[in-house]
Amino acid sequence: MKKRLLLSMIVTGVIAFGLLGCKKAEVKDEAEDIPVKVDTISAERGTLLISETFMGSVSAQRELKVYPRTAGEVTMINVKPGDHVNAGDILFQLNDEFAQLDLESAKSNLSRTQAEVKKSQGSEEVLTQQKEWQALENQNSRIVDSNYNLTTAKEDYNRQVSYLGEARDRENGAYDDYKKADKKYDKAKDILNDYEDLQKSEPDFANKTLRQASEMTTDQGPTQEHIDKAKRLWSKASNSDNGKLSEADVTAAGVSALYTAKESLYDKYDSAKSAREAQEDKVTSAQRTTDKAAKTLQDDYTAYRQDVDNMMVRDIALLEDNKRIQQIDINSSSINVEKAKQSLEQYTVTAPISGVIGKVGIKEFEMVATGTEAILIENTDNMRVEFSVTEEVRNNLREGQSVSVENNNDKITGHIIEIAGVPEEQSGLFPIKAEIPGSAGVLSGTRVSVTLDSYKDDRGFVIPYDSLYHANGQSFVYVVKNGVVARKNVKTGMFDSDNIVVTEGIDAGDRIITSWNSELKEGLKVQENLVETPHIAVETEPAQESAVNDQVSESTSETEDAVSDEKTEEDTKRTVRATTTVFIRSTPDKDTNDNKLGKANEGDEYTAIGAENGWTKVLYNDSEAYIKSDYLTEVTGSGEAE
Repeated sequence: MKKRLLLSMIVTGVIAFGLLGCKKAEVKDEAEDIPVKVDTISAERGTLLISETFMGSVSAQRELKVYPRTAGEVTMINVKPGDHVNAGDILFQLNDEFAQLDLESAKSNLSRTQAEVKKSQGSEEVLTQQKEWQALENQNSRIVDSNYNLTTAKEDYNRQVSYLGEARDRENGAYDDYKKADKKYDKAKDILNDYEDLQKSEPDFANKTLRQASEMTTDQGPTQEHIDKAKRLWSKASNSDNGKLSEADVTAAGVSALYTAKESLYDKYDSAKSAREAQEDKVTSAQRTTDKAAKTLQDDYTAYRQDVDNMMVRDIALLEDNKRIQQIDINSSSINVEKAKQSLEQYTVTAPISGVIGKVGIKEFEMVATGTEAILIENTDNMRVEFSVTEEVRNNLREGQSVSVENNNDKITGHIIEIAGVPEEQSGLFPIKAEIPGSAGVLSGTRVSVTLDSYKDDRGFVIPYDSLYHANGQSFVYVVKNGVVARKNVKTGMFDSDNIVVTEGIDAGDRIITSWNSELKEGLKVQENLVETPHIAVETEPAQESAVNDQVSESTSETEDAVSDEKTEEDTKRTVRATTTVFIRSTPDKDTNDNKLGKANEGDEYTAIGAENGWTKVLYNDSEAYIKSDYLTEVTGSGEAE
């Protein structure tokens, strides 16, 4: 648009000259003595930060799943997500009606047995025969001990079986990891062998990585056939089949490293396998212990019955015999009471640790099984936020870097605690973990947005993007010195839609012109207006431009031809070249980030198919796109830029 306005103003000047003659020259002399008003800023070193936002998922740093120890109907749930509980607090209650009845029945049976035994005591005959029954009491004690040992052995066996299942899962996971690494190594080795054969046929590939070879052109020496082979090999290495390979992977050192990694994973698998086999031995040992305890109990009981029979053979009074039998019944009844108490306790589920309820997986009045994940308790001293970024962003992050987490319009400050060294296989993105305080009250599983500074440039001076000019591949700014305009060539760094970093060419305190004027040139007298914040020049409205063109259309036929030629250039396909690094956008609007399609680097050429309000419409990836016309120059038929 600046170019069109400048042409229009020149043409308007020609018209005015034809109408006013020498009188115009007098006005021009007076205008040259009047300073042009410009806005300036004082150059100061600064830092340009570009932030990006990612979606993440919140989870607790530590969590514990609570399962019911018995099946039953849920009659009460005492907690909800977000509640804080202490160890021992009641979480939920199962229907214990039948368990209560079992306990009452066991207590009643114990009382009845005790009453019968007590009734048989007091007889002088029974008292005199107590010594004879001492041996049987010892036997009875051994039965109780043996029964306890059997119960303990069964519990240990069940525990070892559970550990065996976990060991098998670890072994299977380690084996899967090893097989993936083995396939990736075989893939890298085969591709490297093919590339080494290709290098023997193509000397220009010597000392080149596979990726570098695939990006070479015939101008650099190799034949197109060899370049195509290198491209196919690199494409094969870059796809996800059997693991995506990096440039370093397809080298002798990379293949060696993959082999080492594969062998390391095999060692882990072999270790997991050995652990599983050892656990199987523990299960076998626990089974033997259980069998032995069962046999001991059976032997003790058999011995006891044999002694009773022997005493009966020795004409021991039937009453005394019944009394001893009743004592056994008392012991058995006492055990049944304890078992009923323990069974009843299982219907009331309490918190094993202190923390915050993350999830409640049961509902009142529904039936649950012992394997149901009922309650999730989280240690929420700190919460973890996981999200994924590209490799370019990952390389600019550091552990401890601050992040802003937003949940339901609440902003929480956290910091990065872990940066993954390798990307996820499916997405190719790098997982990042950040930590936020548990006091923020964000529940596990919540989806949040994470904003962080992904790019940073502190190498120079931050100036408004629109105060930078380009000509013949050179970037420059206008500064004010002693009331006149001076030009300074500059080198630039990172930029966004509003500002850009100047790394070389200006000094601290330079007064940089930020407002645009068609008369700007070196030596022009100006009246400076120093502003504190960058000023963004407003582009000429289309209506204003139309008015200028109307004036031109009323001038000589030569002027009409010039305007017509300009329109023909804009509406006809032509080649343009970028004079600096600039964004390629889907719409002609630089005040938004949502329309960025990519970047045009200095020297990149595009086919221009039109123009619109200071923007050039170009073909980009077989679609229409826009680049600011100020950062493009037209390429002539000979290939040279105008």
